[in-house]
Amino acid sequence: MPGDDGREGSELEDPPVVLELKKLDDQYLELLKEEEKVLADIQTKYEEKFFPLWKERSEILKKKSGDEAKDRTGTPGEPGFWLRVLSNSENSDVESVGEWIFDYDEPVLQYLQDMRYEWLDPLGKTGFRLIMDFAENPFFENTQLVKTYHTEVKNQFLTESEITKVSINEPIKWKPKQDVTVELVEQKAKKGGKKKKGGGGSKKVEVARPSFFRKFFRALAPGDDVPEDEMDESDDEDDMDPGEMIEMLIQDDYDAGVALRDTIIPHAVRFYTGEACNEEGDDDDDDDDDDDDDDDSDDEDEDEDSSSDDGPKGKGKGRGKGKSKAKDLFQNKSDDAAGPQQECKQQ
Repeated sequence: MPGDDGREGSELEDPPVVLELKKLDDQYLELLKEEEKVLADIQTKYEEKFFPLWKERSEILKKKSGDEAKDRTGTPGEPGFWLRVLSNSENSDVESVGEWIFDYDEPVLQYLQDMRYEWLDPLGKTGFRLIMDFAENPFFENTQLVKTYHTEVKNQFLTESEITKVSINEPIKWKPKQDVTVELVEQKAKKGGKKKKGGGGSKKVEVARPSFFRKFFRALAPGDDVPEDEMDESDDEDDMDPGEMIEMLIQDDYDAGVALRDTIIPHAVRFYTGEACNEEGDDDDDDDDDDDDDDDSDDEDEDEDSSSDDGPKGKGKGRGKGKSKAKDLFQNKSDDAAGPQQECKQQ
C-alpha cells in the first residue's frame, strides 16, 4: 500500500523511532544466538555423559547368557527388551510408535539390539537421526536401520525449527519370503482367462499390509503421494487434500521421533517395567469425561463445532539442542505410585 507520500511499501523508510527499536532487536537477536550456543554446549557436555551410560546398557543387554535360544535374540541379557519398550510406550503420555506394532512385527523386533540418536549439527537446528541396531536375523540383511528427521529454521525471529522431511538412509533388504510388510492372498483369475493346469483358477499374490516396518521406515516429504495404506486406513481425513494428509503424516512421524529421542530411549528400562505407563484408571477417567461431554448442551456443541480445526495438525516444531526438554515422567511421583501398571506388559 502506498504511504502518504505515494511511495510503495518496499520503498518506504522506517521512521527514526522504528529504526532505533530495530537496533535494539538486532542486539537481542545476537544475544539469543549466544544463548542458544551456550545451551547447546551444555547439552552436548551432558550428552557426553549420557551416551556412555546408554552404551553400557546396550552391552549389558547384549551379554550372552549361555542359553542358545536367548542368545539368538538381539538382547540375550533380557530377551525382547526393546520390543516391550516400544509396545509399552503406547500406554504412556508421549507420542508412541507402539500402536504401529502388529503381531507379525514382534518376531523381527526380538532382534533389535539398541536404539540411539545423533544430531545433524552442533546446535540441533537441521535435525537428528534415529539409529536402530539389529542382530543377525532370519528376516533382513541390514544390521542397522537409520531414519533422519530434517528440520529448518525458516524465520529468524521464531526460534523454533520446522520439520521439512523424513528420510531413510537405505531400504530394508528383506530375505526371500520374510518380508512382514506384505502377505500372500488368494486372487481369482479374471473371467475369460485361461486356467493353468492344477491352478484352480486362482493364484497367490503379495499384498501390502500394515506394519511397524512399513510405517516407521518410510520417507515422507511435501509433494509426495499419500501412502496407499494411509488412504484406506482413516475416515477422519476423508476431506483432506493429499498435501494436507502428507503434512499431517510428517507431523505425526516427527512427534513420534522426538518422543523416542527425548524420553523413550533415555528411560527405556522404565518403559520396559511399565513405570512410565499411565496411572491405572486413567482410561476410566477418560471414559467418564466422554460421558460428561455427551451431556453438554446443543449450544455448547455448536460452539465446539464452530471453533474446531478441520485442517491438519500444524507443522512439526522443534527448538534444537538445549531447548527441547523431555517431560519428566517420574517427577513428583511417590514410591508407591511408581510400580508397574496394568496396561503395560510386565516382567
